[in-house]
Amino acid sequence: MNSQKTAIVILGASGDLAKRKLVPALLNICKNREIDDSTIIVGSGRSAFTDDSFRALFNVPPPFARRLFYHQGIPGLKKYVSEKGDFERTIVFFALPPQVYSSTAKELVAGGFGAETSIIIEKPFGSDYASAVDLNRELASYFDESRIYRN
Repeated sequence: MNSQKTAIVILGASGDLAKRKLVPALLNICKNREIDDSTIIVGSGRSAFTDDSFRALFNVPPPFARRLFYHQGIPGLKKYVSEKGDFERTIVFFALPPQVYSSTAKELVAGGFGAETSIIIEKPFGSDYASAVDLNRELASYFDESRIYRN
């Protein structure tokens, strides 16, 4: 179990990927005690939810549901996460369309996410080799390569 205080942020959290795959996987990781008890999960997206209405989207037990929070959009997201605790690292999962990966990375950095932040990019990664190379270059202008994970 990792002892670093971690915030996991899911961008596009009200979408199908979060409902069917990400939140259930995080629940299993928590059940297996593979992440610290202080880890929180913050969903973010364009939809308006309260923490409780966001939690209601998922069929999860109450102890896990209490780890779930919601913030609408990226503006103010860093402050919202910081208000939840002093996190040593933030992991941001892009459950988004590939065409917005670069602009979203730029917005995260502009919103205050820095060296403590890692990003996870979901496939597909570009539409061909040339677009994948371009996307790699763009993402590397915002985040260090050691902080970019391609899933």
